[in-house]
Amino acid sequence: MYDYIIIGAGSAGCVLANRLTEDPKVNVLLLEAGGPDDKQEIHIPITWLRLFKTAYDWAYETEPEPQMNNRKMYWPRGKMLGGSSSMNAMMYVRGNRQDYNEWAELGAQGWSFPEVLPYFKKMENYERGATDWRGAGGPLNIAEQRSPNPLTTAFLQAAAEVGITKTDDFNGPHQEGVSYALVTQKGGRRFSTADCWRGIAAAWQDRAGARQSRGHPVWGRDQLSAAFAPLRHRASQSSESAGHRCGGRSAGRRPKPARPSRQRRAISLHPADHPCQRRAAGQCGHLSALQEGAINFQRPRGGSVCEDEARAGRA
Repeated sequence: MYDYIIIGAGSAGCVLANRLTEDPKVNVLLLEAGGPDDKQEIHIPITWLRLFKTAYDWAYETEPEPQMNNRKMYWPRGKMLGGSSSMNAMMYVRGNRQDYNEWAELGAQGWSFPEVLPYFKKMENYERGATDWRGAGGPLNIAEQRSPNPLTTAFLQAAAEVGITKTDDFNGPHQEGVSYALVTQKGGRRFSTADCWRGIAAAWQDRAGARQSRGHPVWGRDQLSAAFAPLRHRASQSSESAGHRCGGRSAGRRPKPARPSRQRRAISLHPADHPCQRRAAGQCGHLSALQEGAINFQRPRGGSVCEDEARAGRA
């Protein structure tokens, strides 16, 4: 019985699952197609490149690029707990504040830099301490590099010699200039969004590595369940007066009987990482046009793209 289903335990999925279940009355199911972040190369900063084109990487490719002799460009994306925050280069840069202000001017209400700054500060644990621009005590650790590359140091010295300004913090009041990049690390190790709430990894360990497709409580919250590497490839959902009924079929297994589930909302984080051709997610009222029809979600063989068909009431 879930109020929300979050597809993807990546950078945003871990945050959403934690924030939603701060309300003890909200029940959440968190689904992740990959496995745990148990490979040592994930946590050692210098070995992050070794994760490319492994089981921990979706290893996407772009469409053929005309400006690049029609080559397809490799597009790494994390396929594990923490998503791409578990395999990126860990550099922490918010972006230029004028970009946010321009978005607000173009109509994106609430996205000006003064409006988003409190949320940046709330999520940060800046090791130098809180300032007007930086936060401390939040879940995401922001640190200075412990062992910067000597070539980086030489580059900064050369920049200073030709008059390029040094800035102490790319995320502070002055972004223009050169500086060492701050990183999402702690104690010399990567600090992903999964590390922000490390209890979710214990849920996997409690299952002794068994890849269970059913959810189980994590983070010490009975109302939050997680399922890693679910076996189910097809699921059907139909409307009923008492809620929804869901059934599924796992690869190589007999179809499972339908079971009741109260899914009032579904949060799907797949437009970029797991693109779907069509989806019907949202509040139950949004699915009323389907009446007694079913929605099928099927993963084609050999691909990560999923399709869903509404046998009744196609949008």
